[in-house]
Amino acid sequence: MRINEPNRIGLGAYQKLNDNMKNKDTNKAGNRRDEVEISSEALKMQALSDNDRDNRVAELKERYESGTYSADPKAVADKLLNHWK
Repeated sequence: MRINEPNRIGLGAYQKLNDNMKNKDTNKAGNRRDEVEISSEALKMQALSDNDRDNRVAELKERYESGTYSADPKAVADKLLNHWK
C-alpha cells in the first residue's frame, strides 16, 4: 500500500482557505478596541477607600515600629488557606 505525502493529494486548497479564514478573524479582532468609563461617583469612592487604606497602613506601621503589633497566627493561617483554595 502506498501513502502519498499530504501536499500531493490536493489539500493545499483547503489549507489556503483555512489560512484565509484565520487572517480574517485576526483582522477583525485587531480593529476593535475595548473602552471603560469610570463614573465620577466611582472615582470619589475610590479616593475615599484609598484614604482609609492609607490611614490603616499608617496605623499598622506605627504599631509595628513601636512593638505593640501582634498578629493572630490562626487568623493569618486561615486567610492564607482561603486564598490558596
